Amino acid sequence: MRDRGAQKATPQMGRTGAADPAGISDSTSAFRDSVRAFVTKEVLPRAAELDVHGEFPHALFKRLAELGYLGLRYPEEVGGQGADFATCCVFYEELAAGSLSLAAIAAMQSLMGTHFVYRYGTDAQRREYLEPALRGEKIGTFALTEPEAGSDLGAIRTRATRTGDGWRLRGSKTWITNAPVADFLTVGAKTSDERGLGNIALFLLDARTPGFEVGKPIEKLGTRSSLTSEVHIDCELPADALLGAEGEGVKNVGGLLSEIRVMTAALAVGLSRRALADSAVYASERKAFG
Repeated sequence: MRDRGAQKATPQMGRTGAADPAGISDSTSAFRDSVRAFVTKEVLPRAAELDVHGEFPHALFKRLAELGYLGLRYPEEVGGQGADFATCCVFYEELAAGSLSLAAIAAMQSLMGTHFVYRYGTDAQRREYLEPALRGEKIGTFALTEPEAGSDLGAIRTRATRTGDGWRLRGSKTWITNAPVADFLTVGAKTSDERGLGNIALFLLDARTPGFEVGKPIEKLGTRSSLTSEVHIDCELPADALLGAEGEGVKNVGGLLSEIRVMTAALAVGLSRRALADSAVYASERKAFG
């Protein structure tokens, strides 16, 4: 039976209602209460266990989809809720206050892992990847970082070469969130050997494609159920695997960076709230020096 406190997200949330002095609408405040109730009842009791075992939380991930949380920022026609970004940040904050692992998983699924398929994919690609991802049936991720290229995108070595009817994609990526369980990836690659940022493009890669391999897992001190690993790619892709125009990968990623930065701040606020609350409880219970 569904917890009555866990209210399903609706397209009206974050778009209607009077605003309080802080600029948060009544509907968004109600949504915050709903997410907090869900986190309290269903996430917090399992949060420590998730990180101890370091396993992907499939049941909770599916629950996020059932409640409409994974599709908050997407329009209704693709299975989303059409909420504003302030509402999305409320969700990220509240979820991070319960489990940063689950919040990181949700952020990847609802932002970087699916954005480029929505924005640049074909109708068929949206039906095959985006819509199932918003229902929690497929997992998407974003693969840009490489062993020798993090912030310096111009140094990436993954190469996309044109073939007679598509692309050959070769390279390795690291620190890829959800890679061990991903069904599809958006991969950044260079389309020529020239240095710089002008020849980077984004490609849609199905994880079932021959030549795709999940590499060494990366162990972390925290957020352990948000699985992270290397990936190795030597794959033939169809022509429509190119997401957006050739050479516009950096520009297209940059268009999402402002949302990613604000989302990261929302995660930090939620995590800080939980740390403060737990510290206050510990301080009130601790006995020392007689």
